[in-house]
Formats: sequence, structure tokens, C-alpha cells
Amino acid sequence: MRIVKLSSQSVAFPSPETALHDPNGLLAIGGDLTPARLLAAYERGIFPWYSPGEAILWWSPDPRAVLFPAQFHVSRSLKRFLRNPPFRITLNHDFAAVIAACSYRPDEGTWIGEEVQQAYLQLHHLGHAHSIEVWQGEELVGGLYGVAQGRCSAVNQCLAALPTHQSVLYGRFAAILPVMEENWLTVRCLTLTLPGLEREKFPAANFCSS
Repeated sequence: MRIVKLSSQSVAFPSPETALHDPNGLLAIGGDLTPARLLAAYERGIFPWYSPGEAILWWSPDPRAVLFPAQFHVSRSLKRFLRNPPFRITLNHDFAAVIAACSYRPDEGTWIGEEVQQAYLQLHHLGHAHSIEVWQGEELVGGLYGVAQGRCSAVNQCLAALPTHQSVLYGRFAAILPVMEENWLTVRCLTLTLPGLEREKFPAANFCSS
């Protein structure tokens, strides 16, 4: 099966069912990161993932890792921690700082180059991408960002200095989703483990039709 090269004249994508099995989910190459194309992609369960300086690659892996916020369980230890947390949490306070911090991976490289940062910042300004920040004083010590589209919110990256921060971040994101009329989260990594929020494997066909 051949990878489809996207047209610059259209934001249409091939069916996710045509994605490669190896590497899992590789669907198309090329195109751009305009808001229209990104939203068209996320609407069908497709996302960009590539190294800076290389051609844009579009993915729709099967199965998908899905988290259901309604199932989020706050443990007693986390409840105690949240009664007097040593940090404050904000929503959409500094999206640019969060995505820039998430891109900093000196030992392993990153796919979040300047082009990607600017593209998601545009989505944020249009109201489609959101961030949650964790602050200790004036220092950003944790955060995540994601794209809300339809009933699903795609969490793209998480910056967490401590495991507790990660639980708080996803828990906070889960808490605001009903307000945003979102029902579930999808994450890139099938191996993600998070206390209080179990991941489930969702067949790509069901994912794209939900």
C-alpha cells in the first residue's frame, strides 16, 4: 500500500482505514499545517508527527489510546495533596510557554519545531487548542496542551516535573471537558499510564466514526 501525497489545493485526507500497519498508522505525507487542514485531520482522528526540517507526516494508528474523563478517580492521597497544593493551576494562561516547554527535549529530540508551535498557536487563538499550566510562584513547572474537536480532545504533549503534576494536569483537563462538551481524550502513546485514569484501546474504525 502506498502513502498518499496530500494536495496543496485541498485539505481532504484519505480514509484512515488505508493507513499502513508498519509503521502503524502512517497515512499521508505533505500538505501544510494551516488551521483548516489541522481541524480536518483531527476531525477524522488524524494528526501530524514528524521531525523538524522533514516532510510533514500524517498518522492514524490502530488501535488508539483513549481516556474517559468520567472515569477519573481522585485517590485519597491526591485529595490530601490538593487541599494545600504547593502550586497554582491556570487554563489557557500561557499556551505559547507550554508548547515551547514541551518542545524542549535536549536528550531525545522533538517533533515540536517552530513550524508546529506556530500552527498550534494559531489553533489556540481560534479557540480550538487549549493549555493547562502548573506554576510554582512565577515558574512554569508543568503543563499540557491539546486540540478540542467534536466529542474528542486530543492531548498532544505533557510537561510534568513531578508525577503528581501529571495526575493533576490530566485530572484538571478531564474536569473541564464536560464544560467544553468533550467526552473523551485521546493520546498518542498506547503505553501511557496515569494514576486514576485508565487508558483503553479503541479500534481506529470506531474512533473515527465516534
